[in-house]
Amino acid sequence: MNNRYQFYLLLITVAFIIGFGCSGGNGSPVIPDAENVPDLTPAPDHPPQSANTYLLGYYDIYYDFAENTFEAVENRTASFTLNIVPFLNQMTVPTYGITFGSIVIHDDDPTFLGVDVAFTVRHPFPGIQQYDAYDLIGVVIGDGAHVMEYKGLRTGKHGTDLWMKNPDGYTRWFNPTEFTTELIFGWAPGGWQNLKGNATLNPYKYYSKHLGKDDDLWNYLTGDNNWDGFFESGSSRTMKLEFPYFPHGIGVRFGYAIVVEWEEQGPTGPYYPVHRMEALAASVIQTPGVWYDASDGSSGGNLILDIDLFAWEFQPSTVTIESSMLPGLETFDFETDASPGGECYSTWHIDIPAAPLSNGDSHDVWIIAEYEAHDYSNGMPEIPVPPDPCHAVFRYSADVSSGPQFKPPLACATIETAPPFCTGDPVEFSGLCSYDQDEGGDSIVMYEWDFDGDGSFGDPYDSGTDDNPTKIFTSSGTYYIDLRVTDDEGETDTLDEFLVIVISSPPEISDIAPDSGLIDTIVPAVLTGDFFDTSSQVSLVKNDDETLVIYADNVVVTGSTQIDCEFDLSSADPVNAEQGTYHVVVTNSSCESQLTDGFEITVPFTDPIWWENHKYNTEQSGYNPTAATPNPTDMVSLWLTPAPNGSSNRSHCTPIVAGDKIFFVSYTGWYANSTIPYLYCYDLLTGDYRFHATTALSPSGRINSGLAYYEDSSGNEYIVIGSDKIYCFDATSLGPKTISDALWTYDDDTAIPDYVHWASTPFVISNGNLVARGSNKAALYVIDVTDGSLVFDPPVTLGGAGESGLAVSDGIAYIYSRANYTTYFEAVDLTTGNVEFSEDILYDTSHWNTPCIDGTRAYLACFPTTSGTTHLLCYALVGEAGYSAGDRIWDWPLPINGIPVGGPTKFGDDIFVVSANYSSQVCAVTDNGSYASNKWQAVTGYFDATCTVMANTSYPDGLVVVPLRSYGQIYFLDTNNGSQVHMIDTPDSYSRSGISFVDEYMVFVGGDFIITFWDDPND
Repeated sequence: MNNRYQFYLLLITVAFIIGFGCSGGNGSPVIPDAENVPDLTPAPDHPPQSANTYLLGYYDIYYDFAENTFEAVENRTASFTLNIVPFLNQMTVPTYGITFGSIVIHDDDPTFLGVDVAFTVRHPFPGIQQYDAYDLIGVVIGDGAHVMEYKGLRTGKHGTDLWMKNPDGYTRWFNPTEFTTELIFGWAPGGWQNLKGNATLNPYKYYSKHLGKDDDLWNYLTGDNNWDGFFESGSSRTMKLEFPYFPHGIGVRFGYAIVVEWEEQGPTGPYYPVHRMEALAASVIQTPGVWYDASDGSSGGNLILDIDLFAWEFQPSTVTIESSMLPGLETFDFETDASPGGECYSTWHIDIPAAPLSNGDSHDVWIIAEYEAHDYSNGMPEIPVPPDPCHAVFRYSADVSSGPQFKPPLACATIETAPPFCTGDPVEFSGLCSYDQDEGGDSIVMYEWDFDGDGSFGDPYDSGTDDNPTKIFTSSGTYYIDLRVTDDEGETDTLDEFLVIVISSPPEISDIAPDSGLIDTIVPAVLTGDFFDTSSQVSLVKNDDETLVIYADNVVVTGSTQIDCEFDLSSADPVNAEQGTYHVVVTNSSCESQLTDGFEITVPFTDPIWWENHKYNTEQSGYNPTAATPNPTDMVSLWLTPAPNGSSNRSHCTPIVAGDKIFFVSYTGWYANSTIPYLYCYDLLTGDYRFHATTALSPSGRINSGLAYYEDSSGNEYIVIGSDKIYCFDATSLGPKTISDALWTYDDDTAIPDYVHWASTPFVISNGNLVARGSNKAALYVIDVTDGSLVFDPPVTLGGAGESGLAVSDGIAYIYSRANYTTYFEAVDLTTGNVEFSEDILYDTSHWNTPCIDGTRAYLACFPTTSGTTHLLCYALVGEAGYSAGDRIWDWPLPINGIPVGGPTKFGDDIFVVSANYSSQVCAVTDNGSYASNKWQAVTGYFDATCTVMANTSYPDGLVVVPLRSYGQIYFLDTNNGSQVHMIDTPDSYSRSGISFVDEYMVFVGGDFIITFWDDPND
């Protein structure tokens, strides 16, 4: 038969053998890496299955004492027996099989011959990867004069039998006395030596890729090598053998088996190293505890072992300990005595009382790990093997000490005081958990502390010998505390790990600005002081109710001296803020302090209404006065109803939302061709029509009626509209109304022409009065809302016709007016009529523009017809930094050429402006104190209503809300950079109205529809 035919026959035969042998396999192996952590539960938790173990080769080994040589002879006949071993043994000097090298003879004991020899194992089919072997062991087989108590196993006896000094473990696989079948899974006698050996438990060495001949197997397996378990042809392991000299003195024979856990992998793998069921290696640590006193023959103590068992996947169900130290077998259960020790191994803690000893020599300890779900049948029931569970066996030589051993005490300490730990506060410690480890010992006679970590116990800084001392730390820092305890035998112990505490200096608060805020607003605040840290938390605690705590949001600590934060002063759940005085509390990671009565929550001075504006936004200043604005991304349409007199040319004013009602003004034409202003009222929650009122006819012209709402202390509600006269209606009315149904009217007959005097004027409610700016006369009117009587009519010195703005703050009316194409800005005291200042702005036009009043400054937007560039102006309202009231601080040209409508809106230090012109943009400008700077421009379009700024917990930095006139789209822009956070595409095609917020609702009045959006809690 030619070589090629032999080779193919060989592959076919091996493929058949492997496929046949895998029928009882354990399934796909598991990769032992971080992504596939092995199941460390004991074997009984898994279905019963065989161990998938094969005999790869068996040899008779002859060692010639005189020549110092080893010879390996096949132990099989040449007949074809469905056994792959004949292929391994087909050469007298095997190219594949085992060879020997690095033979070292030790003759230090005249009764033994010690030989260290490196056994090298080669692959039978190199280069055919699907037949690579895994978990391969080389087993030395000889006689066993020692009979174990565990199942009567026989193993070699030192001094009598062949002995391996450095086994990785012991195995029962394929010993001549138990595995006698002649099939491929068992023992097949043959050859010309036919040495069997009577041992049933034999030592082995493990072979694996890159596992050196003298390497420690435990360290190798736990060293996270990707090739663990994979056999590489040519691997070599050193076996330290000892032979008793036989009388003939010629040589010794023994058996050597190559046993493998093997599954056919296919040409592409996966080639995983998980096949062996039993543990491969063990690590044993003994705690001294067994002693023998040669002077009187007494002995005692416990055998205390910590055993780690390495198995690829399954961990043993039980571990049995056998030793001459013990009176019998001791068995331990996985559930109670083991724990996962690592990725592929379990840890067993063994503590057994030792038997009385007759001498102080070392004693063998046999560790038998059983796997109840696996047996020795290997899937072939006809093999007459023992029905025992598979087990891994390891031998350990236990030390016996001379004389009784006193154990040192065990030091233990705790910190009794709960954190935080601050300078000057007492901290209590306890060492009472320390104890004496001697049997029956319970006496700790001394406790010595080291609180400053200098290694000196009981020095003046420390606290003597108390078992639970109290220490006051006067300096901040990290302290490492140690304890030394002494027992009644004079043995000592210190803590394995220091107690560590961090003593911090409490924060110091010197100031908070501002020191007050309006209820239902979000207030940015700056705290100054010292000893702040990055974990600092800030809160407000009500001085007469410490259960009411308001925690600051967006806390930013700068260095250790400043904290920036925001307080949500919402009166709604869950904040539940109340009017009153609050302590300002700063809590670091370990300490806290407070600024007593440092913050005041107040309510608005003006009469309580939700929102007060008209088409071009009266009195827009600072934050949106509604606190609980919804998250725009969560808003859904609550209801939608057609707008009255629907027309793409028709205008609506920005709605007033109050008393669960929506009020707005509608016209039959567009703003420059209007005839009759209509007042409408709808229900906020349902969208139901409530009433509408008609006013007197007006000639064609720019009609943009003012609108104002007021509720008096008795709960009466008033809604006021401007037309040819000022008309006041009952805001709770139902059904259609005419001018004859008005509660009262007011007119100034001196205005020329009379019939349009109030058609284009803003209204503001201030202290129960209606403040109105006549459109055709240089006058100001303060009217009692409840009865329409004139309270005061201070003059306006510079005059100014319609299309003018009006804002009121702290009893001062700020008027932005236009007369003869010159723009004026003046301030009038509504109580005295004094003109605080009056400034000619010089630019020749403005357009329905309301001043934005923010504390000590006013912001105006105007559109000079000569330059075509919109300007944003900043004026001082009080003396500041070299400016007098009425002085212009800065003038900033905006990159838009449209008419700024409604006036600017301010949020923080930023001012936002939109304009009524095509291809305009939303502009953001920053007030830097004495000058302005451009911040961003975003969203190009035509904007015919003032932008609104909202802020809530989802967007504490604020969002600019702008409706696009021609498409009915509502944009929500980030105040920081102008980026679009959200956009609502309404079904409307036209919008000349602003947006109103109240609670969780947003109201939009377009050209075609009225829509109320809300923050649906179920959305």
